[in-house]
Formats: sequence, structure tokens, C-alpha cells
Amino acid sequence: MKKIILLFTLFYSACLFSQNITKASDILTLVDSITLKNHPNIEKKISYPPDCTVIRVFKQERECEIWSKDAKQDSLSLILTLPICSMDFEPGPKLKEGDSKTPEGFYYGNFAYYSSNWFMWMDLNNIGQSGEVGKGSAFRICLNYPNQIDQRHTSTAGFSNTGGAICVHGNCVSIGCVSFQNKNFIPVYAFSRHHDSSKYGKIQYHIFPFRSADKSENEITEYSENYMHHKKYSPDKLRSFWKNLAFGEKLFDKYKMPLSVVTNRRYLQVDDLSENIKKIKEFLKEKGYYSSDIDCIFDSVLKSALMQYQRDNDLTADGVIGSNTLNKMRKDGLEKFSIEYIYRKM
Repeated sequence: MKKIILLFTLFYSACLFSQNITKASDILTLVDSITLKNHPNIEKKISYPPDCTVIRVFKQERECEIWSKDAKQDSLSLILTLPICSMDFEPGPKLKEGDSKTPEGFYYGNFAYYSSNWFMWMDLNNIGQSGEVGKGSAFRICLNYPNQIDQRHTSTAGFSNTGGAICVHGNCVSIGCVSFQNKNFIPVYAFSRHHDSSKYGKIQYHIFPFRSADKSENEITEYSENYMHHKKYSPDKLRSFWKNLAFGEKLFDKYKMPLSVVTNRRYLQVDDLSENIKKIKEFLKEKGYYSSDIDCIFDSVLKSALMQYQRDNDLTADGVIGSNTLNKMRKDGLEKFSIEYIYRKM
């Protein structure tokens, strides 16, 4: 039955080759057939099409990973690792309009069609050629940059405009976007488009400066000091941000499923996952309030210990690590840290 469906797909696609394809469903039908033709090993790993996908980008390594699963599988598997043709390959986040940097962080993708820019167009009958406006199809994936953390970084550096319009597309051209050779953008688009957002939330794109496990402290320090905005955004702040991203990278490696990533709050609460929670537990243990496991999970045991600390220090005993509680802890000797991305299991 699967072979019959695939033959129908290929026949249907052939009928569309000579046409300008404008419907998203027709584009997807065609890119499915191209993806399976060019990557026959996909169906050894997954029953295509998938129902859940996460895309990971490693800037310095110039690589993109497609993690995906089908409806019968419990966790994502690495399906493809693809080269990235054009983007900002230097570690360090985007801070302002016109700096040509590619953002770093956790983003959601939205699908867009039609464009007056040639580099958004692709002739699916001849994907080895550069795009041409009006010939073939125009489609791309736009990221929700800037998020609240990007905005805070820009403000911290003293800039007023974060810039925007960061997309994932083909034609190997970029001033901050993630751009592939067309043959490699096809599977990125196909897997992203099949992601079931009603079950797993919007398709996620994780963009890292580098593979954190492969880098020494000295290398990371050197990268932070050579960052183009280092005079505006200090190397210490940048290394702290990268440590936060590395924690999210490790969480995904552990759970192999999309993460619930929080960008819009500056406090910690039950069910949060953060490297800073380990520091809180160590602090409260030293003060005699906490005696359980020292890990990065905000659990009910931590909440009880925290509430007792809050009561003893005339703070609102809500079991939430907000600004007042943090300020008191810092006065009592807690190491200072900033709250960036907060992770939660979905």
C-alpha cells in the first residue's frame, strides 16, 4: 500500500512540475517525493510522514539536525544531519538590526509563502538552480525572533532595534537567516511542515553557537572575547547565556522530545528545569533548609524548603523564587546569576 501511495505521489508531482505551485499542500506533496527520493534511508528510521519534529542548528559546525518521530514512537531520533550553506557561523547572538548575525536560542517556526525576493523562490523541477521570482514556488520558515530574551539582550547592550525577519530558506544566501542549498532545504521544510502542532506545540528550532560538549572553557572564553559586540555585551554575560543554552541542549539530548521553553518571566517555580536551581538547592542546604538531591529540578521538596526560608526571613511564603527572595538570598551569600531561558518538560 505504501508503494502505491508513493507512486501516486510521484505521478501527481510530475503533473505539477511545469506549473507555478502556489498551494501549500501542493508544495508539500512535491517536497515529500523529493525528500524520499534523495534520502531513501529515512524510511528505515521512521514511518514517513512524521508527527513530531525538532530542528537543531549548530552555527560553528555549520550543521543542521532533523530530529523526528512517527506516531508509534515515544521519542525523537536523529534522522538527518545536513550542511548549512550560508548563515552567520561565528558564535554570538544577534543584538541589533544590520549586524548580519544569526540569533541564538530557542524559537518557533511559522510557514510563509510568496515573496518578491528571488532567494525565497525555488523551481522544484530544477532545485540545483538559483531562485527566480515568479518561477516555481516561494516558501520559507520564519522564526519568532526577537523573543523576550533577545529583546532584553538588545536593551542590555544599549541598542534600540533588535532587527527581525530571520527565516530558514534555500538558495544559499544570508545576512542572518539560516540558508541551505535547495536540495538540503527540501527535507528541512518537509519534516517541519508535517509536525503536528496541535499535539506538540509549534515546530521548534534550537540554534546553538557550537556543540557545547566539544568545547573547552578556554575556547568558550576566547569566543566570548572575540564576539563582535563584546564591548556592549560583556564576555561574562555572554558565557552565562551560552551556559544556559548548553543546559537546554543537554536536556533535549536527555529527553529527546520538544521542550517547553519559557522566555517571558524572571522567576523560578515548581516544575522548572534550570541550572540555577542547583545553586538554589546548594544554598538552602548550606543554610540547613534543604537535605534532598542536589539537581536542577524545581520539585515539591525544594518548594517546602524555600517556603520555610521565606517565612523565616519575613518574605511572602509562596514557594516562588522571585526578585525579593533572590535579593535576600544574595545578601545571605548566594552567587549572583541571571534568569534566561527556563525549561519545562512538555
